[in-house]
Amino acid sequence: MDELRRTKFVAALKPNYHEWDCVMNETTPINMWKAKLPKNTSLLFSENTVTSILELQALFQSKIPQWHYHKYAEGGHMAPLTHPHIINPLIEEILSTMPEKGNML
Repeated sequence: MDELRRTKFVAALKPNYHEWDCVMNETTPINMWKAKLPKNTSLLFSENTVTSILELQALFQSKIPQWHYHKYAEGGHMAPLTHPHIINPLIEEILSTMPEKGNML
């Protein structure tokens, strides 16, 4: 890899540091997530996303079954950016069926 490409590659990785740190070093117990996040939480995910996201979704669904889980067929983990024609209508549908804010907790 030439020097210019290596420099651009390293610069592109910097925003991912905190994401990977969270994935690799997170110590927050699942029950704390359950207690701190609204009971009326919706989790939207693609069935063809990366394995780590599917595993997190499965963990949340097994430990916090009262959340609302919405699976879509295609788009991967970047679907909000690459497939807005799929994701935006799903988000609109999810938001339109949510109870009023006062009834969320």
